[in-house]
Amino acid sequence: SDAKTKEKQKKKAKKGKTKTTKKKNDSDDDISMADAAHLTCLLVNRRSGSGSASGGGGGGGGSSATPGGSAALSFVTATSSSVDAVQPTTSRDTDGDEDDNVGGVGGDDVYRDILDGLDASQIASVQSRAFGLVVVNLLNRINGDATADAASWAAGARLNDEAEIVHFFVSAFASLDLRSTSTAISGSSGSTGPDATSASIVAKNRRPAPILAEALSKVTSIGMWQSMPARYRDLQLKKSAMLRRRWGAWKKSTEEMDDDSDDDKAGDDSLVSYLPHLVDTIFAIVEDQAIWRDGAGDGGVADGTDEPMQIEDGAADDDDESEDDTDDEGEPAQPDPQQARSRRSGDDHSRRIRPQFALLNRGLELLADLLLLPPARRHVRPYLLSKNFAVRLSLSAPYLPPTSLTPAGRLFRQLHAMLAEAINFGYDDATGTSLTDEEVASRLHERAHILQKLCHRHYADSASDIIYSGVARVCDSAFLKKNLDLLELSTLEDLCRRLRLVDDKDVVTLIDDGGASSRSSDERPRLRSYLTSVLLHHHTYTPTGSSILTSLPLYPDETLLWNPHLVPPGHIGRHSTPVLALPKLNVSFLTNADYLLRSFKLLRLESAYGIRSDLVDVIKRMRPAMKRSYDDAGYAGDAVMEVDRGSSSSAWDKTTFQGWARMGIEIAEPVRLRKVSQPHLGKRIPAEVIAEVTIDLKHCGEHIKKEWDELGEFDNLFLVSIDASRMSGEPAPIMETHERPGRWNGQARRVPDEEDVTFPRRFGVTAVRGCMVLEVRDQKGTVLTDPARAWQSPEDGEHKTDKGPKGTKRILRVSLDAAQYALDATGKGSPAGTGVYETLNLVVRRHGRENNFKAVLETIRSMLEGTGSVHRSIPQWLQPTLLGVGDPASASYESRNMREFARKTAGVTSLDAALDYGDTFLDEVHLRGSFPGCNVIVDGAE
Repeated sequence: SDAKTKEKQKKKAKKGKTKTTKKKNDSDDDISMADAAHLTCLLVNRRSGSGSASGGGGGGGGSSATPGGSAALSFVTATSSSVDAVQPTTSRDTDGDEDDNVGGVGGDDVYRDILDGLDASQIASVQSRAFGLVVVNLLNRINGDATADAASWAAGARLNDEAEIVHFFVSAFASLDLRSTSTAISGSSGSTGPDATSASIVAKNRRPAPILAEALSKVTSIGMWQSMPARYRDLQLKKSAMLRRRWGAWKKSTEEMDDDSDDDKAGDDSLVSYLPHLVDTIFAIVEDQAIWRDGAGDGGVADGTDEPMQIEDGAADDDDESEDDTDDEGEPAQPDPQQARSRRSGDDHSRRIRPQFALLNRGLELLADLLLLPPARRHVRPYLLSKNFAVRLSLSAPYLPPTSLTPAGRLFRQLHAMLAEAINFGYDDATGTSLTDEEVASRLHERAHILQKLCHRHYADSASDIIYSGVARVCDSAFLKKNLDLLELSTLEDLCRRLRLVDDKDVVTLIDDGGASSRSSDERPRLRSYLTSVLLHHHTYTPTGSSILTSLPLYPDETLLWNPHLVPPGHIGRHSTPVLALPKLNVSFLTNADYLLRSFKLLRLESAYGIRSDLVDVIKRMRPAMKRSYDDAGYAGDAVMEVDRGSSSSAWDKTTFQGWARMGIEIAEPVRLRKVSQPHLGKRIPAEVIAEVTIDLKHCGEHIKKEWDELGEFDNLFLVSIDASRMSGEPAPIMETHERPGRWNGQARRVPDEEDVTFPRRFGVTAVRGCMVLEVRDQKGTVLTDPARAWQSPEDGEHKTDKGPKGTKRILRVSLDAAQYALDATGKGSPAGTGVYETLNLVVRRHGRENNFKAVLETIRSMLEGTGSVHRSIPQWLQPTLLGVGDPASASYESRNMREFARKTAGVTSLDAALDYGDTFLDEVHLRGSFPGCNVIVDGAE
């Protein structure tokens, strides 16, 4: 290390440079790269088993050669020349514990000799270097495989490795700690008093620099902007002086790096260029039509039917036929040869595109995580916008039918929605502050005004409607798309280039599919669609965090309950991807709104998991079945009518329930909507939706009747629509695991009904709606939920009353989910519209202890909707600590921030003031007895 430093200084002196170099840390001089490689193996083996990305990215694939580590890390010992002789192996002692043996050295830990001579800061520095070595070797492996032929690459030979590397980065960034390592406190070192106490607390809580920070900061550094179009990069640099200084510092560092060793330069280049390489790889996959065209009509994708999602792309159904291929009478079933060929062709195509979807889903997951990481967002978001990443994915084959109708395609669309939401999140990248809805709209109006001025200058005749309309109308997607469709293709191209939204490379090499000689919009529809989508993406309104929460129903519906990508089952098939379209509660957040939005979605999905289990249990116990009845008058309920020609009588099929359940009961009469209030000012959903549900308790025992009569105000119920005519009668699919096929002791292991995503199809579940009880009335109209009835006595007053309910019918006045009703009314919730409420025929209740999710969700939503409610509840100095970007020592009760807050805020006791315990202690005996083993000193007589 010393020799290399002296040699570099000599080179700089020969070139006449007078720059001063920063002195390296002593730990860097003492530790060689070979020792860093040794510690790499130590980190991989001892930390990855607990899921810590700081040691290797968390437990990944089951085929990993490294115990407990990701499969992407198993090659480190093979690619690093300095660790060829010290590859770790695992042996098991007699007591069952695993020991790390290196290079055949039995029982001896070679890392102990390295660690004994280092202090904590030196160990942290070496771990940082070791982690950097892991990352560089990971990327060098992919770069070394880049010369592989295109056929093997397209077949997925290299895609699985890249997906593992993306998984490694996902785990690493999720564990990255962004909090400050210390807080600077003014004052001399010899001072005493509060400042000295605060300084001691800071020293106690001081933490070494994270070992992940150095390597991962290079991955998300401003250096990726060198792959950005030059005109768009210049536009971004003009907006911020901070970005100009950061870009200049990076350019200066790259010039100085020319004097470093080739290995260091190559390692930094691979880190900086990784995200651009990942984006280009994703573009190459989604725009390769040969990959997605083969399965368009051979049964490999869905045909547009709205069927429940499967756990895997045809794997469960295929195994179901192979394991249990018999009919009801036990005779072997005779499959249709044409259907079997179509299924085999679809399965082959599904298996072939699985590596593509694995990399696509992992890549979208990583980019969405980086957009929600404060230091990475300011560089990653402009780069993705310069590439129009979200727009190009929305026009790709995996996003569009027929591929999007498959389970893998649905997951891709959900991940794309998460990515687009993260890009458009209301956050100022320059200042790191949250933007209100008004500020987001104001910035959008500024861009629309620039569009109007540019159209007025160059296209005054063809874009007059855009020029002379208000900015709010220009920002409307329907209005802007209507006017952009009237422009010629050449005008659209020129407009996008002048706005610096597209680059010549995008138009010529990536988007152009109509031929070089053709310039008409009729022959180049893909280019026109792309240019129009880019302009709409940059100039139209997008939902904000508060509007998203307002539009989300508080109760889960049938599409959410049995969506395997949002509410995943406990069983994961051996071919299914572990990527889920779920928000993450990481160690840091952008803003308070970001934290509340993620918490809202996760709590809503967590409650949906328990609700699904309860609904499945009740539906199975109720045993729905089909009953055919005949009547001259006919039936107008939820039955399926069949009229016999030539006869006045009619027949209908009605769903009945042949079983019973303690927590469920059949609806006696169709649900009646009683009141739909107008939306509040500025809202789009009804203020209130009231309905009445009638149940009959004549078949229930006394204790079951009592439980239903004890339904109180604000209790949550679920209304289910079951159509027995749609019951498939199929058994649950065969369970598949990563270790073995779906058999156990010779018997087929099937997925439990609580985790089976095909349960709605098997039992005819067509709709699930939640509601809240407002009041319960008996058959005479007496309100059973009236609190005054508890104080009435049958003997009081002139008129004696009977407190017991009258009759067996109960009328439940309930409040439906207004957001769900708005979705149903617009056709986005149920294909039947608001008529779905007339088909509800089952009521399910839950225990009150586990049924309080609605109140928590309403509280989170009210905190976002209220004007500054979060800032009024939480002090400004405490918010960075809660968001994971501030120093924890600054939130200590002895810190200067806390003292200043106590001094300026009324009602907060000063830290130096005596604490008044009030009547906590009865006397001196009670006081001394409350602190056993302590010497209590009582100062004064009182």
